[in-house]
Amino acid sequence: MTVNGAEPVNPETLRRFNDRFGRYGLRQDARALVFGLAESSVGLAFPPQGRPFVVDRIDRRELAEQSKATPARAGEPTLEIVGFGLPLPRHEFRVVDDTGRELSERHEGRLQFRGPSSTQGYFRNDPKTRLLFAGDGWVETGDRAYLANGELFIIGRVKDIVIRAGRNIYPQELEGVVGEIPGIRKGCAAVFGVQDPATATEKLVVVAETRETDHEARAKLRAAIDALATDTLGSPADDVVLAPPNAVPKTTSGKLRRSACRELYEKGVIVAPPKAVPWQLGLLALSNAWAVTRRCARAAGTFLYAGYFWSVVGLLAAIGWPLVCALPTLKARWSALRIILRLLAGAVGVRIEIKVRAACAPEAQSWW
Repeated sequence: MTVNGAEPVNPETLRRFNDRFGRYGLRQDARALVFGLAESSVGLAFPPQGRPFVVDRIDRRELAEQSKATPARAGEPTLEIVGFGLPLPRHEFRVVDDTGRELSERHEGRLQFRGPSSTQGYFRNDPKTRLLFAGDGWVETGDRAYLANGELFIIGRVKDIVIRAGRNIYPQELEGVVGEIPGIRKGCAAVFGVQDPATATEKLVVVAETRETDHEARAKLRAAIDALATDTLGSPADDVVLAPPNAVPKTTSGKLRRSACRELYEKGVIVAPPKAVPWQLGLLALSNAWAVTRRCARAAGTFLYAGYFWSVVGLLAAIGWPLVCALPTLKARWSALRIILRLLAGAVGVRIEIKVRAACAPEAQSWW
């Protein structure tokens, strides 16, 4: 059996996976959708063994306006949420509202858990540890969810929710459909909220990557995104930004960094794409290669000069020493030796300077 703990889990992706690999013998019950987090030593919820994945179709409007996960009726706008099963033995979870009051089933709120695998806190981070615990052993997960028949259904992260006109908007839903628009890079659309002081609510911003540069084509992409936002959420986006490739920040595992994208948007630099990781690595490798080349060149130059120096010394010694020894007088030998040394200095590039410092003579004394 294989397990899938992705964030988020898209039901349509699961269906396409089954359609593609089911023809080769992959059974639907061979995969399990699970939920876990580091604060619970990873594992927290698993479905019954051998059960195919479960998709709950709920009324999107009631979820956004009343925080209720009501099963959708025919003709109503729906939202599909996958189930992650039941808590592991000796573990439990619950859903609470913003005041900490436990909610009944099919009411959406903050997910909390407790059990023997719960963390004791963050290492040397007391402020964050205090925010983690809700009392009586319950630990905040940072997720919004609901329970149905005791099973866990995750909707999204608390920090990613956009509150607009009293409605909770979950970015993943719109990001998925925007990524399907021809001309928009799939998986490279980020949806987030920006505080609007004038209305005391959040503006809905969509940032989507595209390689399209034609003005008319970009206008059509913006219109398509607005239309999808209206169909999906009931109203258009407040701002649509078409960014060049690699402008939307992601983690090393490929997850969208919405908070980082929001910061770039607020600074007005979202359209200035950061250099892609391969490009950065290439520049780093090139810089390192240049430094290594310079060091190698210096070492090679030193080695070649040493070889040249000793070659000149050997040549002059082989020729000059017999000549010096053959001269009849000591004065002639010293003269020849000085000539040989000057030739050596000139050949190896050594400049010889002779400085004579006059000795201080004592004052003359008269003994007469």
